[in-house]
Amino acid sequence: MLRVAIPYGILSAQQLRALAELAERWDRGFGHFTTRQNVQFHWVKIKDSADILAFLASISMWGVG
Repeated sequence: MLRVAIPYGILSAQQLRALAELAERWDRGFGHFTTRQNVQFHWVKIKDSADILAFLASISMWGVG
């Protein structure tokens, strides 16, 4: 499972589109928004984690533990 922080609960349109792309590309097509201002992707593969984290960095976002 990958949890992505959404700082202050604010997303730009570009970041939201990128999260949708992440869901389509590395997950099952969707993520779960939490009450703690995060989005979780439950079916990512460990082998893809470096690519996903680089992708998140390109949109000024990051995965959290």
